[in-house]
Amino acid sequence: MLDLGGRESIYQPHQEGLIFPEIPKTQSMEEERHYRKERLVAACRAFGIQKFDYGFAGHLTVRDPEHPELYWTNPMCVHFNQVKLSNLILVDHDGKVIASGRVHFNSEHEAQIRYMAVDDKFK
Repeated sequence: MLDLGGRESIYQPHQEGLIFPEIPKTQSMEEERHYRKERLVAACRAFGIQKFDYGFAGHLTVRDPEHPELYWTNPMCVHFNQVKLSNLILVDHDGKVIASGRVHFNSEHEAQIRYMAVDDKFK
């Protein structure tokens, strides 16, 4: 195993005084899921700004923190500039849509779809 000398990453600088971005510590799976989905939306918007939108343009994904066999992704035929929290979809490894909209996991084996109002900054 690589000795990082107390660092979190090989990319973390050795030089004192430099700030290394840290992953925030979340209090729950729901908070972690929301954090990851916000970053996914931001990445899609960045792709849109950079005009990485030729043809179908592809998909960006993040794993669900509670169910790592599932992925959150942007939906097909929605431009990167139009991706928002409320239209992300949850898929399995085969691409089968498990859920869309806001999802609340009641247990390890159950997901209940809840469509809610989304903050204006993500619409």
